[in-house]
Amino acid sequence: MELLQVTPTESRLWDQVWRLYIESFPDYERRRISSHALACEDPAFHPCIAVENGSLLALLFYWTYDDKIYIEHIAVNQQMRGQKIGSRLLEEFTAQNSGKTVVLEIDPPVDDISRRRLGFYERAGFINTGRIFTHPSYTKNGQGHQLLVLSYPDEIAGEDYERFMEFVTEKVLKYVD
Repeated sequence: MELLQVTPTESRLWDQVWRLYIESFPDYERRRISSHALACEDPAFHPCIAVENGSLLALLFYWTYDDKIYIEHIAVNQQMRGQKIGSRLLEEFTAQNSGKTVVLEIDPPVDDISRRRLGFYERAGFINTGRIFTHPSYTKNGQGHQLLVLSYPDEIAGEDYERFMEFVTEKVLKYVD
């Protein structure tokens, strides 16, 4: 598995990446392509894909700040699900970023799917911080949505959590339509 940077103007796989992004996340959890293109110009944003033998396995869009990484979106190609690709991707990604705290958010565990998703991340070593917050929509007048914060390898708390929230609010959400 190889992790490559991908942008709307530079990748032959871009159409597949964007289709996977749209299929994997509801409207309020994803950017419009114009906002995504602007985010791609920000050096803190890393829009990546996992490929193997020229095939798209997954997308991994993440941000870097301080000594932290914020995984904004991660999704496995629907034809490849059930093959441990997500587990391999997270394992390789966290190993490559050893010494950094990785933060991500998921839907709160209120149904079977969200509980399985939490279990997946916990098996990958992520810690449930118990912090649920309302993440603003990625569209200007869209509805916010509740998300649970997870972190790896240690729990993000106190000033680190406040800095994370500030980063998301001031930097990540700067790129919305």
